[in-house]
Amino acid sequence: MGHRSKITGIALIALACLAAEKGDRQPFSPRDVGIARAGRAGEKGVSPRAAPQVVWCEKVWSSAPHNGFTDLVRYKDRWFCALREGASYRSADGTIRILTSLDGEVWKPASRITSTGGDLRYPKLSVSPDGRLILVAVEERQGIVWERHQSAVWTSPDGRNWSAPIPVCEPNLQLGRLAWHNRLAFAAGYSNVREEFLRIYGGPRADKFVPLTSKLLSGQAPGEAALLFLADDSALCLAQRDAKGTMAALGRAKPPYRGWIWTDLNVSIETPAMLMLPDDRIVVAGRTTTGGKPRLALFWLEDQDDKLREFLELPSAGDAGYPGLAWNEGLLWVSYHSSQDGKAGIYIAKVRTGDK
Repeated sequence: MGHRSKITGIALIALACLAAEKGDRQPFSPRDVGIARAGRAGEKGVSPRAAPQVVWCEKVWSSAPHNGFTDLVRYKDRWFCALREGASYRSADGTIRILTSLDGEVWKPASRITSTGGDLRYPKLSVSPDGRLILVAVEERQGIVWERHQSAVWTSPDGRNWSAPIPVCEPNLQLGRLAWHNRLAFAAGYSNVREEFLRIYGGPRADKFVPLTSKLLSGQAPGEAALLFLADDSALCLAQRDAKGTMAALGRAKPPYRGWIWTDLNVSIETPAMLMLPDDRIVVAGRTTTGGKPRLALFWLEDQDDKLREFLELPSAGDAGYPGLAWNEGLLWVSYHSSQDGKAGIYIAKVRTGDK
């Protein structure tokens, strides 16, 4: 795309627009249980040293009866992990807990966000171009049929002190993780009330969104989606689809991101997260199911043929999913929740991704 088209596309978007609980660390050795498998190990021409592997994985938090829906970000030389605490996966009492850590191994509570209007779910973290920590979450209102969900944004200068919630998007649109590109905020939101569809949003600030698209994947039961921007300013959107037997969908668009072309992927994946590594490989994390058993896995997105290739399974079982991804000092960091020990808790894994 020419320089003038790139600037015009960006301009169009800009114009359109309690006491602290003690954490617990539970070591988890993939070698002991034998469920973390490196997909490339043993392949022809690949040495064992080059194979992806989990180098560290521990449960870092399980203070509530149910702990889940994570995201992970590095901010001002610290780690921050967002999660939901509640009585159960579907309970109506969810609150958002923000944990922080210097080393990514010892975690302590930094803040807690509550709502009198409903259950807070699906927290997502990002860092804005002006240096603020941004939280996006969805308030699920109980007893309300037609306007059940309201997405909101909170901002913080330090991860401890947060603004009041700012409602964003239309009711019933559940906004996902923000993706920042050319100082603009983008996100995918989905609806499963009245109608089932996906919509892409953009704007100059985290609290100022406008819809860039009409209804995408209408009638295909789209769910959570992850956005990623490439060096040529094109965008990818990986969306789960909740209809039984359907594969995830991969969308592609160029500025101003109003027209999307969709391809069926080869894997059914839920709660996806997507990250481009410094060597330009694209890693996808999410929940997949094998033989009726859910698990948390890592995939390469093969850009040439739009396929997902699993390369590592993380220690997980039962109620598992909602990963967050970050890259730091040569390792892929993954937050997620899992209940392999009988209770949904928060895990942090450090992964060596292997050679390109």
